[in-house]
Amino acid sequence: MKLKEEAMALMRNNRPKPAGALEKKMKKVVKSVVPQRLIDFMILYPHKSLDGFPEEELGKRPQKFRDFCAEEKAISDKVLEYQQALVKQFRTKGYADDYTEVTDDEEDN
Repeated sequence: MKLKEEAMALMRNNRPKPAGALEKKMKKVVKSVVPQRLIDFMILYPHKSLDGFPEEELGKRPQKFRDFCAEEKAISDKVLEYQQALVKQFRTKGYADDYTEVTDDEEDN
C-alpha cells in the first residue's frame, strides 16, 4: 500500500488540482484481489523504468527539462517498485491484494 501511495502522490504532484478540491470528503481504503491476468502481464511485461538520456546529453539540456526527466524517472521507478511488490506477494501467497483509497463520491461510481 505504501508503494502505491508514493507512486500516486508523485503523479498527483504533476497534475493541477480539480476545482472542488477544497471540499472535505470521506476517505476509505478498499481491498481487492489483483486478477491473475494482470499479475501475468506484470511478469511478462515489467514496467520499463525511464532511463531517458545519458548524463552527458542531459547536461546540454535546459534545467527545466532535466527537472522534468528527474520527476518522470522517480514516478517510473515507483510504479516499477509497486508492480514488483505485487508480483512478490503473489509468488509468496498465491494471490496479491491491492489497497485503494477512495472518497465517498468515487465509491458511488
